[in-house]
Amino acid sequence: MKITEQCSNPASRGLVLGVYADENDRLDIGVLTPTAAKFNESYTSGRLLELLRLAGPMPKRGEVRILYNLEPTYSAVAVCGLGSECLGYDDVEKMDISKEAIRIAAARGCQELQQLETSRIYVEDFGHAESAAEGAHMGLWVNQELRSPDQRKFVPQLQLYYEPELPCDSNGWRIGLAKAEAQNLARQLQETPSNLMTPTTFAQNVVQILCNSGVNVEVKVRGWAENEEMTSFLTVAKGSCEPPIFLELS
Repeated sequence: MKITEQCSNPASRGLVLGVYADENDRLDIGVLTPTAAKFNESYTSGRLLELLRLAGPMPKRGEVRILYNLEPTYSAVAVCGLGSECLGYDDVEKMDISKEAIRIAAARGCQELQQLETSRIYVEDFGHAESAAEGAHMGLWVNQELRSPDQRKFVPQLQLYYEPELPCDSNGWRIGLAKAEAQNLARQLQETPSNLMTPTTFAQNVVQILCNSGVNVEVKVRGWAENEEMTSFLTVAKGSCEPPIFLELS
């Protein structure tokens, strides 16, 4: 009898879906998001939810279960925990907990698929496309400009996954990507070593990027700071051979 060996290839397409469950109840059988439920019924004949329940307790917020070979299009499906369906607004933290749960779920799901070197990741909207895009794009970001090419982390392409029968907020997805791109830019400027990101270099980057976006940027130099009697600012600047620069945005 001839035995054919099957080799596992790196995942080329991945899908990120969500599931709701009570985090305080280990026996909660979970409820898929509408998009995940449609995918489960239409493309896997119920196997997605069946395997998810067989894998143990439902994933909590920030936890992910990876399921393989559910159907031909996606070699890996990341099912992310969203917590309870009834998450609301936290008055103390001034934060929408449900939207934050979506950001975390999208980020963690994408990161898990990134570890598999998935070339393209499709992310459902989790009920709020803007938050999903923010989390996914920020979750995949890594500062690797100074890394050697062989040490750089693989960064997949992102795309919104939707079912034709369900509402699709493509505009919200684009807004979320723009917000995430802005935050990733801030992270890039912040994390670049100071010997490379000098005040002058920082100012040049900000002027180039923001002026093209319709933001007015005024560059203030040492003479302006002296006229404004910004003593603390000038005192700190004496510790560097780089000239002090102050930016005013409007």
